[in-house]
Amino acid sequence: MSQIIPIEAISPPLIVTGRGNGDTSPDGAIRREISYNAPKTTLIIKLEDSHKSGGSPLYDRNMPSARQLIEVITIMALEFAVLDVFTSEPFRGNPLAIVRVPPEVELSQAQKQAIAKEFNLSETVFLHQQTETDVQNGDARVDIFTPIAELPFAGHPTVGTSNYLLHHLKLETARTLVAKAGRLPFQAQGDGVLLSVPHNVHIHAQPFSDRDFGHYPVVSIVKGMNFILAQLPDLEALAKPTENLLGTSNTYTAKERLDEGWRDGIVNTYYFVDLGTQEDGTRNLRTRGLGSREDPATGSAASALSSYLTLSEGKGGPLTRSYHITQGVEMGRRGDIHVKVILEESRREIKEVFLGGEAVPTSEGKIQIPSL
Repeated sequence: MSQIIPIEAISPPLIVTGRGNGDTSPDGAIRREISYNAPKTTLIIKLEDSHKSGGSPLYDRNMPSARQLIEVITIMALEFAVLDVFTSEPFRGNPLAIVRVPPEVELSQAQKQAIAKEFNLSETVFLHQQTETDVQNGDARVDIFTPIAELPFAGHPTVGTSNYLLHHLKLETARTLVAKAGRLPFQAQGDGVLLSVPHNVHIHAQPFSDRDFGHYPVVSIVKGMNFILAQLPDLEALAKPTENLLGTSNTYTAKERLDEGWRDGIVNTYYFVDLGTQEDGTRNLRTRGLGSREDPATGSAASALSSYLTLSEGKGGPLTRSYHITQGVEMGRRGDIHVKVILEESRREIKEVFLGGEAVPTSEGKIQIPSL
């Protein structure tokens, strides 16, 4: 929202002082832009100083006649869009909120967390408007939050944001997402995207063991994103689980089950059933993801599972393995996740992981900046 308002209308009171060293116009007036953060409001103050440069205050409430307030841009809310990810049909797949953050707004961690909690989706992305440097590098910077904590990487937020940039904003200047886990180059693939996933695949020494459930590997796709990979015999068995094997309340607190140096982030359970291989070599898997709650489509878990299967079965067969993972059926929100894993020549390490899928927008609007 942009409007002209009198100085007296600014509340809480604004006192901006300084020396006249700004850009000087041909008539000698000094023009400045000043950022001002106040509760619930960000103000971009455009002032014109009628004094020539050389030491006069830029603004002093006691000398209003010497200054002219040109414009105040008030930002009290941020634009957002909600997309359903890993689907081309609305109200399927995994919902994602994308909040667009202009450069003049600086959100604290607490404000981002409050907004993510308000949406209460699996994840919320804060998409920062590109700076000149970002445009030159083709970067789009993102922060990823669950309602409880920030994540270094997650699959459906990055696939959803890439789709949003490419197919909905049609932004030609962004070809790489920059998340806490690293850089994620992406490209169009049909009506969806193919995303290069940051990976540091680690199979933990201690498997999950339970006399009622059995023994399952614990695998990290990157530090902070950890999954118990629980294979089940059939779809009937897949329909039965109701929670994380660690218990819903332990999703963020099961650090003792992880190797030293890897004790960060979440530990979710990713249940899966192997449905066999298609004629083109693509392996079909049905999955369910349970952490603090059930997730309709989990790209990071799908990447971890595909990487684990590729490594554990990598002695024979091609260096490149493709997986089609279907998740969320039991929730009525089917999502289709595509993963491609490429092995190094040694077959002992993973060279690349690609994550693909579509996304469809379902709503948009504005959300207020919380006062924290």
